[in-house]
Amino acid sequence: MAGSGLDWTFSERALDSTWAALIVRCVSLVVSVGGMLVTALLLSLVSNSISSKVDELRKGKAAVLECDHTLILCWSDKVWNLCYALCQGKQAVGGRPIVILADKDKEQMDSEIESFGIELLGSSITCRNGDPLSKEDLLKVAAQHARWKRIMEVDDGRVGLSWKLSCLLLQFHRYLGQ
Repeated sequence: MAGSGLDWTFSERALDSTWAALIVRCVSLVVSVGGMLVTALLLSLVSNSISSKVDELRKGKAAVLECDHTLILCWSDKVWNLCYALCQGKQAVGGRPIVILADKDKEQMDSEIESFGIELLGSSITCRNGDPLSKEDLLKVAAQHARWKRIMEVDDGRVGLSWKLSCLLLQFHRYLGQ
């Protein structure tokens, strides 16, 4: 009976090991184990939600919380030249955030920018995966708060993508009243 709670004696009456006392102790044991299971379940739910948010951040699906940033739409081999020039130009003011929205994997964009060896000089470069023609993705990169927008020429066979993006940005600003 050791370990089932019958060896817990707090008074002389607790030594009475009747069936009622055994049932009470079994119920309290079940409630204790149930409480531990509920706690473990809640901890696993919190852990899963935190890990999904971290994965979301790692894959570039989270919204950008920047204002007065430079927004670069699309990806080309000239992005690193533009980022280098922006970092050099904004060095005097301590750097500015640069946000890139392209239809490319975020981790791949980050690794390519890292391989370019750009000195940030106080600036920060944030990449997001998405369609530059999508209003939701433009909201995700805070296009309405961007100080400067640049559309990169893309050689992917889509005719007039830059023109479409320019028109979309114009409509986007009219929609938001800017």
